[in-house]
Amino acid sequence: MSSIWRLHLRRSSALAALPAFLILVGLHVFGRGRLWAHEWLWALYQYHFVTVLLGPPAAGVAAWEGQRAARSSEVAAAAGATLRAMVASWAGVYAWTLVAYTAGLVAVVALVRMAGTPAWPDGVAASTLGPPATLLAAETAVGFAIGRGIRSPLVPPFVAVGTFLVVLFSYTVGPARLLDVGGASASMLGLAPRPSLQVSQVLLYLALALAALSSPIWARGRTVARRAGATLAVSVVLAAAVANVVRQGPDHFQRVPTPLRCIGAEPEVCVGPGYARLAADARALLLPYLDEMQGAGAPVPERFEQTASRGERAAPLGGLMFQLIRYGPEVAEAGAPAAIVLWYMGPSCDMFREPAATAFDGLTAWLESRVHPERVIGELDPPVLSRGTLGEQRAWVRRAVRVLMACGR
Repeated sequence: MSSIWRLHLRRSSALAALPAFLILVGLHVFGRGRLWAHEWLWALYQYHFVTVLLGPPAAGVAAWEGQRAARSSEVAAAAGATLRAMVASWAGVYAWTLVAYTAGLVAVVALVRMAGTPAWPDGVAASTLGPPATLLAAETAVGFAIGRGIRSPLVPPFVAVGTFLVVLFSYTVGPARLLDVGGASASMLGLAPRPSLQVSQVLLYLALALAALSSPIWARGRTVARRAGATLAVSVVLAAAVANVVRQGPDHFQRVPTPLRCIGAEPEVCVGPGYARLAADARALLLPYLDEMQGAGAPVPERFEQTASRGERAAPLGGLMFQLIRYGPEVAEAGAPAAIVLWYMGPSCDMFREPAATAFDGLTAWLESRVHPERVIGELDPPVLSRGTLGEQRAWVRRAVRVLMACGR
C-alpha cells in the first residue's frame, strides 16, 4: 500500500466516526429478535438491512471528507496527484465503513453458529454480500462528491438526512428494488435471491460510485459542449442501470429446492437443518390433535414440511415452527390445531369469509376442547360442538372438513 493510501486511511474522518458506526451495527444485530439465527440465508439477508442505518451517516462523513479533499486539492494538484488523492480520501471512508459492516457480519455468523445451525453459509447466502457492499460504496461516493462540490458546513448533515430519506422512500413508497438489499421478517427456507436482480443492483451501485468519483473529470470539460456531452453520457449510463433494475420485476426471490431433515412417520415432520432439534417437539404437539381428527373419520396429513404452502400434499409447518422458536412448546401448542386445519384449505381459500371462517374456527376450537377439556367452546362457535353428542360433533367435523377442502381449489 502506497503512502498516500495509508495516509488517508489513518487520517480519515470515518476513523473518528467508527465507534458510532459500530454502535449502530450493534443495535441492529443485538437490539432485535434473533429468529433468523436458524437459517444462514435469512440471517445474512436480514443483517443487510443494516445499510439503512449505516449508509446515511457514512454518506454524511464522506461529504465531510469530500470538503476536506476540496480544501487540500491545490496541494494535491501541485504534486500531480489530484485524482489519486481524491479517490484515496474516499477509499478511507469506505474502508472504515466496511470495517463496521464486517464486524456486524462476524457477529451474525457467530450468533448463527451458537444457535446450533450446522455448516457455514453456502453460495446463495454468500451472494447476498455483493449488493449491500456496493450500495455502501455508492452512498459514500455520492456523499463525497457532493461534499467536494459544495463547501458548506450544512452539507454533511443534509447529505446524511437526505440519504436516509431517499432509502426510506424507496423501501416504503418508491421502487424498493433500487435500494432494497436486505431485511426479512419471516423464514426464507425454500427461497433464494434472484441472481439477475443482484447483478443488476451491483452494476447500478458501481455505476453510481464511478460516476460520482469521476465527476471532477466529466463535469469540468474545457468547453460547455464537452461538459454537456459528458454529463449526458453519464446520465444515459445511470438511467440504463436504473432501468435494468426496474425491469427485473417485483419479485426479489425465487423458489428453490431446500434440503430438509425429517423424523417419524404418519406423520413425518420435515424441517430445515437449523431447526432439526425442534422437529421432535413439533411432532409431539401435533400427535394428539391428529388422533382426534382420525377418530372423527377425517383425513389427516401424512407429512408436514416447514417449506410447504396451503394446497400441497404436505401440510405447512412454518407457523408452528415460528411459534416454537419464539415462545417454546407450551405456548406453541396453541398453533398445532391451525397447522392441521390449514392443510384442508386450498391455496386461494379466504379463511375470513363464510363458510370457511366458521369451519376453520369451529375445527380449531373443537380440537382444543378435545385435547384440553378445560377449554370451553366459545359462544360464537356452532352449538353442536358444545352441546351435541360426540357422534354429532364428529359428523359436524367431517362436514367442516369437506367445506374447507372445496374452498380455494
